[in-house]
Amino acid sequence: MKRIPAISLGLVLTVAAASGLATPARAADEAKDKPAAKLKKNQTWVAPDWEARAIRSIAVAPMRSVDRNAEAEVLARKGLEAALAGKPYRFRPAQTFLESVKRGNAEPAWTAASAAATKSAPFDTTSASALKAALTSDAVLVATVTNWQRYVVDEHTRGASFTQVGVDLAMYSLADGALVWRGSFVEKGDGPYNEPVSGDATQRDPSGYNAGRKAALEPPLYEEVIEKLMTRVASALPKPAPAAAAPAKS
Repeated sequence: MKRIPAISLGLVLTVAAASGLATPARAADEAKDKPAAKLKKNQTWVAPDWEARAIRSIAVAPMRSVDRNAEAEVLARKGLEAALAGKPYRFRPAQTFLESVKRGNAEPAWTAASAAATKSAPFDTTSASALKAALTSDAVLVATVTNWQRYVVDEHTRGASFTQVGVDLAMYSLADGALVWRGSFVEKGDGPYNEPVSGDATQRDPSGYNAGRKAALEPPLYEEVIEKLMTRVASALPKPAPAAAAPAKS
């Protein structure tokens, strides 16, 4: 076997680095920093190494919304926390999240982590470590309301009213900032189907009958749709990895 002189091997590695060829370490970093692929409606993804992470406690970050809708954020947060209540994790509620971050001097870490979550990027390890200490949790769950829509069909129009709510969620391990679970969910609640009386507007409703039916055409309340949506979210969370068995006493 022909040996390659050390100087030649060094030259090869230098050229590879200069030309952007990935070394194993660089490939691992690039895989971690690669943006997450967009999920389809009601689809989830879990990291291949989920079982090894042994996540037992999760801090729920303050709810956010794409259109900065305060009502949506409050109702969705309440619905999510209610749905998570029976799950086999220890949850830190969103109401105490920022207080714990401030008390642990981890506000800069949360600012950086929150910005990364907006891009579905991993947390940097320094921020993850600071948040772990402040929140005393294994992971952070970030949720965003992506769809908040309520349509009431006109009494003179054929069709059904509806209420629709969508939410995207991402869970980050605070051991290293890696994204370990994601989900995208949408729930739609339909109201009664409306079949207006035929004829023009003045002839078909001279007594105001259809106007009186408007209340009956109301779709489900946001709270009703959120309850179904968040129940699905909670059911889609991966189960905690089994605790390691204690060594047998000799």
